[in-house]
Amino acid sequence: MRSIFNRISFELYRSLPFLSLKIVGILVLFSFLFYFPVIYSQSFYTDDLYRILGGEYGWILLGRFLAYGISLVYSTNLAITVDAAPLTWVLSILIYGLSACCVFMKISSVKKEFALPLSIVFIANPFFIENLIYRFDSLGMALALFFSTLSFSMRWNLTSCFLKVVFLIVCLNFYQPFVNLFLGLVGIELALLFSLQHQSYKIFSIVYRSLIVFVIANILYFIQFKSIIYLLSYLKSFTPTVRDSFLPFDSLLILKILQNFAGAFDIFFEFWSDYAFYILVITPFLLLSITKILKKKDFYTVLGLIFAVMFIFVSGIGPMAILEKQFLSPRALSYFPSVLMFFSLVLMINKKKYAWIMALPIFACLIFSYRVGNIHKLQREYETPIMMNLTKDLARLKKVETIDSVGAVRLAPFARNIIETTPFGGFLKRDAWITVGYIRMFGETRLAFHWMSAHQRMEKEFWSIYPSIQPPALETDPFYKIYTQGSRAWIVWQE
Repeated sequence: MRSIFNRISFELYRSLPFLSLKIVGILVLFSFLFYFPVIYSQSFYTDDLYRILGGEYGWILLGRFLAYGISLVYSTNLAITVDAAPLTWVLSILIYGLSACCVFMKISSVKKEFALPLSIVFIANPFFIENLIYRFDSLGMALALFFSTLSFSMRWNLTSCFLKVVFLIVCLNFYQPFVNLFLGLVGIELALLFSLQHQSYKIFSIVYRSLIVFVIANILYFIQFKSIIYLLSYLKSFTPTVRDSFLPFDSLLILKILQNFAGAFDIFFEFWSDYAFYILVITPFLLLSITKILKKKDFYTVLGLIFAVMFIFVSGIGPMAILEKQFLSPRALSYFPSVLMFFSLVLMINKKKYAWIMALPIFACLIFSYRVGNIHKLQREYETPIMMNLTKDLARLKKVETIDSVGAVRLAPFARNIIETTPFGGFLKRDAWITVGYIRMFGETRLAFHWMSAHQRMEKEFWSIYPSIQPPALETDPFYKIYTQGSRAWIVWQE
């Protein structure tokens, strides 16, 4: 066993190029600069509330077995998961920086001058901010990102092929969607190799090897996932919920798969629609670079760019394209850095100094990051006294046994303008069931917690009996009204 471990360690060391502490410091520092607003905001995001209140891990049935394992480590408790923020945030941001180091190592082995600009672009990812906001999920997601980039960064030999597969399986066990980043990064590597006029057989060997590694890793993980879920269902006598179904096998299958791939990029355009200026400025330079490549009749480079586009396109959702229903939240999409790296590469192929043009979209992403932190902090400070007063009002209702919440808490006035002009609303979510979680944070245990569909049914029931309910206990409160009927009470939030 020791000899096998030593062999793997040696191959891992040999497969990874040298990386200076200066580069590590630059990339990790930029990672903290970019993602610091999440720590600043001290937000509680969606599922965080459920896990804090119930202490349930909840990752096993999702197939994130190593995410469950890492949460056991920082919770130091087998029964419940314990909030370790801001440690989980700090470690996740550090891992983002180390993931960029993996990208740097790989790119520097091909063309050293391009490595640092592309690695910095890799870090500036507004989609990753939603992953990071999660207090509990963020660390597992960050480790998934790291192992995906680590798999990509290794040089090609027999042992490293095995390790690439292993690392992608590890990635899938932390958070499945980030395995697709591997394909996007391979696309960037191919474009770079073609532009440097590398031999065709070498490039195409990377193409088929990468695809084989990716497919094998996904197949082995699928077998592992099904085996573990079957074993758990046998031991615990439960039937796993089927969350997804495959597309029907008919004449429209290929078209539907292509539509799913294309649909994944709608969110990319949604983000840049609010920062159109920053993309419009770099567009002429992109067109100029492509025009010069075509004028030179450098069709080898053009072929590389086509390969890159194909790989990035497939990396949008990867194998999920065969599913009938798509989950297209930013946190499940890992292609954003690959697309910006592609833009950077097109610019630098023409002139290396054009890399500075990408400072504009990076700055737009930086603006978004700090807006997200500001939005969440403003909202938290705004609603804290509201929730405290509500808790005091509810404490006076001694005969009430069950309390429900109808509607959602208002958005902070100071945050509203920022939210309305920020992509994805700055990831601020105060849906009805999330508002319930915030109220329960202040100690009101009689408040019923329902998931989305169950909460909608409760609200529908309330409005059906609303005419027969007593007048509100608090007529003048500007934020909410409390209605009672027997042993039940309802908090009705004012718009």
